[in-house]
Amino acid sequence: MKESAVAIMGEHVYQQMLETRALAAINSLRADEPSLGDVTPDEKRWLVKAFHHLKQIDEGRSKARPGNKPYCIFEVDDVYVQFLASSIGKLLCEAVSAKSNPQLAAILSPGKEKILFRLGFDPVGISPNYSQKIEITDDNDLGFCARLAFRTLKEVYQATSFRTGKFKLHIPEAVQIPDPFRILNECYKAQGNSSKGEKISDMDIELYREDGGTHHDVALTVKDDGAVHMSAYDLGEAPEKIWGHDDYEYWVDVPSTEVQKLLFALLKEKYLGRTNAVDEFTKFCDQNGIQKKWQSYP
Repeated sequence: MKESAVAIMGEHVYQQMLETRALAAINSLRADEPSLGDVTPDEKRWLVKAFHHLKQIDEGRSKARPGNKPYCIFEVDDVYVQFLASSIGKLLCEAVSAKSNPQLAAILSPGKEKILFRLGFDPVGISPNYSQKIEITDDNDLGFCARLAFRTLKEVYQATSFRTGKFKLHIPEAVQIPDPFRILNECYKAQGNSSKGEKISDMDIELYREDGGTHHDVALTVKDDGAVHMSAYDLGEAPEKIWGHDDYEYWVDVPSTEVQKLLFALLKEKYLGRTNAVDEFTKFCDQNGIQKKWQSYP
């Protein structure tokens, strides 16, 4: 691949630097990896854009939560290759199969499947697509992923329209960790507002995170109808030893019809046996911005 000279000037310096880094990673072939051959300008631009998307999901791992992880999808001529930042230090790569799209049965001959296996993909199994996990340590590994997607689309699916290729990128939004009782109050408000026809967004909160040999995090979602979803996600050594794969997720759902019971139980647990419960509860509401009405008699 030959780089065309591009003048560096003023506001374009940063963008030029990013493209230079992307091209360096894309051109850094692994040992025994064949050249991409002649690459058109459109294909070169596609590779650079693919690299930047991969870079973003790799850097977006810290925002990942159970059921909501960074991913990108590269689609050309109605076929796709996608990447998910599912594991610490790894990307999960999937190439679409005839199980996901029956129309591909005519394209995915035994010969084409051999190419997929040569490129490192595993056969279709639990996943509906061909898949593999790729270790990511630096930009060169991301460059390899961009080349892998390019080779797969071009050699296996015979894609040609890289100039009009589509890119989809998803990075979870960062979340704050408010007081759980305030979340429950918002949950209860959501029920009332939903019944009034007001638009309420889901609320996502990371309650706990621990990194190490095994990564563990716990997340809470209050849905737009007031329902509660709490989940935990383990990644690393422990699930690998127990389940034979490096991630494990489990969760519990409470429907919106049970939120009143849930709120009652949590408040009972917090204030049962407290002689100053009314004062403490009043202060708690004030501290967390919860609307209340305090009264006394006489």
